[in-house]
Amino acid sequence: MRLRAKSCGWLLAIVLLSTDLAHARDQATPEEKQKYIEVSQKLEADPLGPEAAEDRKWALTFVFEVPGFGLKVCTAFLAPLLKSDMKYSKEINLQTLISSAAFMFANPEKAQDQDNVYVAGLLGSLRTYESILKQHADAQFKFLDELIGKRDEGELGKYVQKKKRECSK
Repeated sequence: MRLRAKSCGWLLAIVLLSTDLAHARDQATPEEKQKYIEVSQKLEADPLGPEAAEDRKWALTFVFEVPGFGLKVCTAFLAPLLKSDMKYSKEINLQTLISSAAFMFANPEKAQDQDNVYVAGLLGSLRTYESILKQHADAQFKFLDELIGKRDEGELGKYVQKKKRECSK
């Protein structure tokens, strides 16, 4: 029960962020998109840095403010992490959304290919995890290590294909 509540809590936080903080604005400018991409890369490289919490908040708020952006949230890909007590699960999970949006901003021609967007989000989360491990080797998490193995073997796309069926459940 506790694990399910924690998982629902993350999703609730995302929904509240998107509804409470979103307000009418124009489409993102090229400069804003570039800033978003840079912030995403910064968070992947240094997810625990002194500005990381504020950057993460800005990135999540911004992406939900852009009208008609169409970022889809699927918790199935990192479900074991969502259900865990891993110390840095929040940073890794939220990076999936941030990296997905950065991919969409950087590749508007591929933004409608949901599989590519999902893979980009997972890749960002894995880079974030690897960055955390450089500072905190004790943050090792078997499930994420297995996903890195899939990435390194070129199998992350197949993983997305399999798990995305759970996204609408």
